[in-house]
Amino acid sequence: MSFFLAADETSRIPILLIQRPGVRNPDSAAHHYGCGWDFIAPSGWGMPFLVSFVYRGAHVGGLREERNICHEGRIPYFPQEFPDTESGKLYLEDEKNYNEKTYNRRPASKRANYKKYGLCHPFGADWKSLVIEWKSCCRRVLQSYGLTVSDESVDDDVCVDANGGSKVYGEKPEDGIPYGQYFYVLREKALLREMMEVLFLQTIHGKSSVVSMAPTSDKRRDLLIFLLHHHENALVTVSFQCIGRGHASDNALISIPSSDDLKDIIADKKCVGPVEPLHKGPKTAFPVVANLFEVDKSLVKNIGLCTRWTIGQVTSGRYSLRTGKGSGMGQVSVLGLVACLQAQPSSTDGCIVLIRNISSQQYRFAKINVTL
Repeated sequence: MSFFLAADETSRIPILLIQRPGVRNPDSAAHHYGCGWDFIAPSGWGMPFLVSFVYRGAHVGGLREERNICHEGRIPYFPQEFPDTESGKLYLEDEKNYNEKTYNRRPASKRANYKKYGLCHPFGADWKSLVIEWKSCCRRVLQSYGLTVSDESVDDDVCVDANGGSKVYGEKPEDGIPYGQYFYVLREKALLREMMEVLFLQTIHGKSSVVSMAPTSDKRRDLLIFLLHHHENALVTVSFQCIGRGHASDNALISIPSSDDLKDIIADKKCVGPVEPLHKGPKTAFPVVANLFEVDKSLVKNIGLCTRWTIGQVTSGRYSLRTGKGSGMGQVSVLGLVACLQAQPSSTDGCIVLIRNISSQQYRFAKINVTL
């Protein structure tokens, strides 16, 4: 008598395997970092397979380990890096409430005075205000940086959402309007790849870029104008790495360096960075960047009342064990990113920004790049 079952009598368990390529950049040290397989089993079979995998040498991890892998590989983590979704909105509200309650539990003498640091949203970013304020001042800022914007490029009053509809901005959003209708995150792969090659001079899948970083480059200028015309209400996910010491924490400000800041970091790679003065004393005497660019301060209450323009905020920042430097991810306004790129001199390698934690006056230099 045979002890082997026939093929049609053998028990089978249907599973689904999904391949994850991880980081796809041959020129990066993190190439294929985070690669692997997603193993999906039927209901009720999770624990038997998990025990079998552990006996065969698999390491068990949870959400914290998954988030660490995304951080080290600079991969957007859901829902933290997706603020235009309902899940991202709920996550942001929970984080704001938690941070505010933690802050209020401390006595006044044992907590930072965010008003003196010039912070309007220390507990969580206000992406809608960021987009609206950059639309109101982008013409003046870009003209100061040498990029002329036509009147049809950016409308100060009308918001075009991701679906092509338009809404007139008001002081408060109307009831029933979806959260993501006032802004959206740019996720068009072809456009992001072109931005990496043309604006950030990054290689994609081993293909080298020979585009000049000079501000007079026709291709570079055409791409900047295209972003101003078609994506003025968009946010873009960026990754950053600190050039020197220090690391960014969540909700840190991402700002545009001044011309003197860029000269300092080009001359000395170990330059620490500028310091934001305390916001105290007569307001008329404080050197706000809005006065320097002749912009009405009432229009830029969140982005223009410090000594540097704010273009976005960090969504996840910490020390990277893979690179040995501070790194993270954040969201920046497309208009602010265009202004930052226009402010870079031709001798700059990449795009340099300033990062400032909400509990510090110290700005730190960092390099940013768009994330696919």
